[in-house]
Amino acid sequence: MTEPEFKHLLERYLNGSITENELVLLEKYYDSFQAEANTLSRYTLQQLKSKSKRSLQHHLNLRATKKLWDDSALFKIAATIIFSIGVGFLTYHNRHWFSPEHRAKYITYATGPGERMKVTLPEGTQILLHANSQMVAPKVFSDTLRKISLQGEAFFKVAKDSVRPFQIETKGLLATVLGTEFAMKQEDGRAEVILVEGSIRVANKTGAQESIVLLPNQQVLLNLASNKLETKTVDASRLTAWRDGVIEFNNVTIQEALGQLEKWYGVSFQVMDKRVLTCEISAKYKNERLEHVLRSFRFMTKLEYTRLENRVIVITGKGCRQ
Repeated sequence: MTEPEFKHLLERYLNGSITENELVLLEKYYDSFQAEANTLSRYTLQQLKSKSKRSLQHHLNLRATKKLWDDSALFKIAATIIFSIGVGFLTYHNRHWFSPEHRAKYITYATGPGERMKVTLPEGTQILLHANSQMVAPKVFSDTLRKISLQGEAFFKVAKDSVRPFQIETKGLLATVLGTEFAMKQEDGRAEVILVEGSIRVANKTGAQESIVLLPNQQVLLNLASNKLETKTVDASRLTAWRDGVIEFNNVTIQEALGQLEKWYGVSFQVMDKRVLTCEISAKYKNERLEHVLRSFRFMTKLEYTRLENRVIVITGKGCRQ
């Protein structure tokens, strides 16, 4: 099968128009697929980034609950395509994800913009993936360790196991727990852990290999550029409120707030007058529609907004209210 034929069949699969014979061809092609990942990644970045995840969830009935990825060959084709988009350090080599060894041993979970996913691992650990996040977990944990990899942001409620510690690895940090509740995030040049309940040991994977044991309502931050760990006391419930559908802004600029809204609602903003970006706001929303959030922004500042196609919103305005 040629590359154009493969792309054509994949598009038909994603839009639900593929026939049974075409489905068989696509599965056979996957079985003989020999890690042509560079071409595929370029194609997916340009053509499938915005729609592949939503299409898969629709066609495969992936409800955002404790759902493991299906073992069918075709599902793994599409899943690999999604996860090759912006996976960063987890996809340190594209061929790794197409290897039979990896597919046989690991399960990958991913969310796109505006999406969240609940996952329950076989040993009982509950995980809520935030938007734009990826997690890789073995299908079966070893007898001595439970270890997963994360990029993005997630909240964990780890099942207690006195024999097998639970480890989460992200770029720069390694967190080890026995049973606790905490949030972990890696993005924008830094990694962090926020402890809600229990205790957790966080280690810097690079440099001096220093480690810190956190107490509830403590946060550890790792600046990936300076490679320095910083610990401080925080309101853990507020910083992890996103798991309950709460988004909160405390004296943040419109620029910061719009960045969070892009992740939360899966939209993009085009700001025409940059003066509005420096305006500061404080607000709290729970399970609110984006329209309501933007209306309140308009009340607090002088910004106006106009919706365009493809989930693009144009922001205009003349600065901040006095």
